[in-house]
Amino acid sequence: MISAGELSAVARGHDATTIQSRLTGACVVVVGVGGAGSWVVQSLASAGVGKLVLIDPDLVELSNLNRQVLFDSGDIGRVKVDAAAERVAEIDADIAVDVRRIRVDTPEQLATLLSGADLVVSCADQPSVPVVADVVATASTAVGVPHIVGGAYGALLGVPGVTVLPGRTTCWSCIRAATADDHGRAARTLKGSSPGGSAAPLAGVVGNMTAWEALRILLGAPPALAGGVREVDLASFDSVWRPIPPRLGCGCVPSSETTGST
Repeated sequence: MISAGELSAVARGHDATTIQSRLTGACVVVVGVGGAGSWVVQSLASAGVGKLVLIDPDLVELSNLNRQVLFDSGDIGRVKVDAAAERVAEIDADIAVDVRRIRVDTPEQLATLLSGADLVVSCADQPSVPVVADVVATASTAVGVPHIVGGAYGALLGVPGVTVLPGRTTCWSCIRAATADDHGRAARTLKGSSPGGSAAPLAGVVGNMTAWEALRILLGAPPALAGGVREVDLASFDSVWRPIPPRLGCGCVPSSETTGST
């Protein structure tokens, strides 16, 4: 379970029992339980989030083990979501886990899984990071569910994702339009243009920052990753925040409702 002391500062004065009750009653959908996603799942389970919906089409491979914290050598060849659910049960047997071995290709496909969800976290890369990010944002926005999209790591650049609170913060379409060719990557979403970075510490930094943001959202605390993009230099740990306002005419945020990081 999460330490009340760790969250008391961001939980708007609620006592420890209330904090844990809110987490126990929460449901988070995690799309992709690989590099960053496996760390997100582990942290949310350790915090005592009551229900997790885990979505991933893959099997565990040897090459996954250098960065995907939920799996070990005995899991090679197993369905990822099944192995992940087993690990969650070891962390907290009271957590309800719904596993779906599917690749999310369309908003309609994901929409059927969002009933009762308090938050969606996108960590998948199939069929591609941009496609999954768009699918998650479109499906979540349609039903007003907060979501975190686009987190990635590579070439010593970490981006712990972008938080979208529908109707309150800059939407994913505006974020993506503003960052489409950052670092010369064009079609790549929120990630450096060079290969590399496939190691547990790097995946863990990004995944756990994303998980911390998820807990803030579930507890009603102000998000730290909304309204822009935060990039972390994983060599120096320098961090750069780039605020991104809504595009003219988008209408995703009423002018009086903008919420974002500083």
